[in-house]
Amino acid sequence: IEIMDELAHASEPAGILAALAKRQAVEGCVLLVGHQPLIGLLAAHLEGRRERTIPAGTLLRIMCPDGAPAGRCQVILELSPGAG
Repeated sequence: IEIMDELAHASEPAGILAALAKRQAVEGCVLLVGHQPLIGLLAAHLEGRRERTIPAGTLLRIMCPDGAPAGRCQVILELSPGAG
């Protein structure tokens, strides 16, 4: 477990991706816990979208088979609180 300053509200997706690369977390599984709007910006960036709305408490599983270049990833699971 590591606290990443890049997950602060004022960060940008590119900063998070650079921090992960610096930590050599470029393959395998990574769990990020953060807040909006940054997590939505990161998910949108990875999917190649302009924006993505993510309700509070939502868990996303994002598959990035070729690393994490913009637009090359896909949300394969989205679990939101209260979703039956």
